Amino acid sequence: MKRPTRALLIAALVLPLLQACGGNSEEDQGSVRLVNATTDFALLDAYRDDSGMVNSVAAGSASGYANLDEDDYTFKISQTGSGTTAASTGGSVSAGSHYALLAYASGSALQVSYLTEDEDAPSSGQAKLRFMNTAGVEAGAVDVYVGQVACNALGSTSIAAASGLSTSTSATSPTAYTTFGAGTYHVCVTAANVKSDVRLDIPALTLGNQQVATLVLTRSSGGVLVNGLVVSQRGAVTPSANLSTRVRVVTSTLATTDKVSVAVNGTAIATNYPAANIGGYRLVTAGTLAVTVNGASVDVGTANAPSGGDLTLLVTGDLASPKLSVITDDNTPSTGVAEPVKLRLINGVNGLSGGVTLTLDNDIIGDDVAFGTASAPMTVAASDKSATIAANNGSNLLWQTTDQTLTAGKVYTVFVLGNATTVGTDTKLRADR
Repeated sequence: MKRPTRALLIAALVLPLLQACGGNSEEDQGSVRLVNATTDFALLDAYRDDSGMVNSVAAGSASGYANLDEDDYTFKISQTGSGTTAASTGGSVSAGSHYALLAYASGSALQVSYLTEDEDAPSSGQAKLRFMNTAGVEAGAVDVYVGQVACNALGSTSIAAASGLSTSTSATSPTAYTTFGAGTYHVCVTAANVKSDVRLDIPALTLGNQQVATLVLTRSSGGVLVNGLVVSQRGAVTPSANLSTRVRVVTSTLATTDKVSVAVNGTAIATNYPAANIGGYRLVTAGTLAVTVNGASVDVGTANAPSGGDLTLLVTGDLASPKLSVITDDNTPSTGVAEPVKLRLINGVNGLSGGVTLTLDNDIIGDDVAFGTASAPMTVAASDKSATIAANNGSNLLWQTTDQTLTAGKVYTVFVLGNATTVGTDTKLRADR
């Protein structure tokens, strides 16, 4: 009988040590990856319990899989480099199974959902698609249409693939899978039960043969539109950024007889607006911002139309040579319990020396706001016919309203418009959402 070699003796000693340290074979392990479904967090790390798992996962992408022993874990997500847990969830790992930690931004926090990635493939020539709305806090409930019809042509016969998708500030779950024929589809996301209120338009979403995927809806910078992210089971992550921007026109011209028409990126969004008027939001193509006022091009400097954003175009001065201010709107609602309302001021008063200060019950909301600009939104308490809101220019009271209701979840702007002689009647308080 041969003696065992030195190599065999060493292997016999080392193998039990490896197994004692948790070095099980991949056959005894499950696989977990991190999907960064945010645009707010450039890089994210994931931990299982307090040990590192994957790191530096970029926004709109996924990590590779980490193999973990079969067990129950607490998964923690943090911004890369911070070491501070921003979101966590519990999850069980089974041998041979696949999972995705889907991190998304909702309200004022990062959230994470634990999803399985072991759905059976459909029959040849088909694909499976499910839907997940992580933007319910910002955008509310939505419907999703998957077909061949353009979003502006949805009619009474259009049937939603998913209806009333909503979520709270807690972790959310996707819908059940729906089977489609493999091919390319036009996807339209609208406000629930309002087909004309389009929140996301994906002109060409391709579903491959036997593909299994999740369309994740994520919040936008403006707070009303949504972005898309297609997460293929055990595969690629493909962002579908919103192709539109919501834009409105606010007029505050010198002559009370003025009529203002505005087009943005080739889309008419204001027609014959009077001198002091606040228009509704209209969808325009995101990207380069090209604006005409009464048919003449107006310089917008370096401003653009951000994907999924909301903009106010403030037209002031003499229409022979109008001034155009491009103001970014943040219509994400406040999620604070004590201060569930947002309030700000836009100063469009022509010829006024100095800025305008906005107060709520004598507390300053916007201080010395310059002409053609907006104050930062402030979160404030809700009120039931009890708020006093005032706009002042130094010691001069320009406008005031009393016994005002401020409703939780609303976003308000005080538009101070006109000129020194008309500001009192031209100023308006509007709910932007």
